[in-house]
Amino acid sequence: ALHLWHMNREHIENKAEAENLRARIKDIFPEVFRWQNAIRLQVHNDPNHQLVSLWGCVRYFYDVYSKRKNKVTGKWELHPGTDSEKVIAYLVQNHAFGMIRQELKTLERIRANERFWFDNTVHDSYIYEPKVKDIEYCYEVVSRVGNSPCKVLADPDVCPDGLVVSLDCSIGENWAKAGPTNERGMMDYGKWTRAIATT
Repeated sequence: ALHLWHMNREHIENKAEAENLRARIKDIFPEVFRWQNAIRLQVHNDPNHQLVSLWGCVRYFYDVYSKRKNKVTGKWELHPGTDSEKVIAYLVQNHAFGMIRQELKTLERIRANERFWFDNTVHDSYIYEPKVKDIEYCYEVVSRVGNSPCKVLADPDVCPDGLVVSLDCSIGENWAKAGPTNERGMMDYGKWTRAIATT
């Protein structure tokens, strides 16, 4: 709760409010907390202290839990270690960026990255600088790949045919939002196509 409070101080007044909020979230989504605890114990009890993602990436966590003696009862208890939060974040992050990597490799294989002047990734976005005549085709190709189901991340209950993460597209000549003083700034692709159609 202390971490939740510190990360959201502009919205949460104190540690007690953070603890109350966390308890309410736990009541609403108990399966998330069960999963987090299961992952922690799995790695803590693993002789190699490793966690392997669905992409086959391995990371080691040596301090998920540490034992401390309770001064009142005299019993040894497990307390979160320095890797306790890292271990629950690892799979989520690795699976997401594994999917991005797979999509970029597909786009490379079909030569879209070269044709549309792939520039970089920023967080979870792909930056392209296509020629004006290729903008619509770039959108078509990249969105087709980006909106395809990821079989590696298929789940029998949630997404049996593969995980689909919807891809949005923005377009502009600079990164600032389009507006009266920045007509060539970033705007939604659909809005851009409507604007082009009326000119």
